[in-house]
Amino acid sequence: MAQEKRIRKLNPNKRAQEELRSLLDNIEVLNKIVEEIEKTRGETGNSNAFELISTKLNIEEKNVDNVYVALKNLKSAQERYNLNNREIIEAINSGILSDSSEEWKSNYLNLWNKNKKKISKILDGMRDDHPIALDTKTSLLTYARQNTLVNVTILTDIRPVFDSKAENVLKGIVTHNLAIEYHDGTENRRIHFALDNADLRELRRQSERGEKKSVALKRFAADKSWKLQVVEDDDEKSPN
Repeated sequence: MAQEKRIRKLNPNKRAQEELRSLLDNIEVLNKIVEEIEKTRGETGNSNAFELISTKLNIEEKNVDNVYVALKNLKSAQERYNLNNREIIEAINSGILSDSSEEWKSNYLNLWNKNKKKISKILDGMRDDHPIALDTKTSLLTYARQNTLVNVTILTDIRPVFDSKAENVLKGIVTHNLAIEYHDGTENRRIHFALDNADLRELRRQSERGEKKSVALKRFAADKSWKLQVVEDDDEKSPN
């Protein structure tokens, strides 16, 4: 059996560099944040959870959120590339040295070198039932599809109809263009569809029907005492 090739370098894009910066900016309280997140027992989708943590640790709520996102994405990269805690740090370190911005290196490289083992140790201590690890698995299951949606935009235009001499506008036609940006597992792609008003009504109907299904399933799960998470549900994000 052929041995699986392990990735040796993760190139940190601008967002990844910002996430690493969030970990390093909060390095003194990083262990405490992870411990407090563990106590939430899966309530990380509720904005109250991070607010309570920020109050207890006397830090800004956005810092808790940024640390959570950064660690979740590190765990996600581990799962995606099948790397252990030491390998993920080594892969990130290789990427930082070759591909991070000079500004990032100037401000954070020394701090990274000083604390990368600490971050690896935190990842190592994160059990499978830790909320960050569970949320990572939830996200991977949610988006384990050939294509995942990135963005949707509806563009509306007026197209003029000219006379035979192209000198006068006889009328205008309103058209809609549905632009769908999606990720195919390798890169972002875009596809366009022409729509009319009937198509817009059908899209709205199907969207509303999908939301009603989520509500019905949440109600069904509550009756059965099941724990059910609806990904990116505004009701679950809103304070109690």
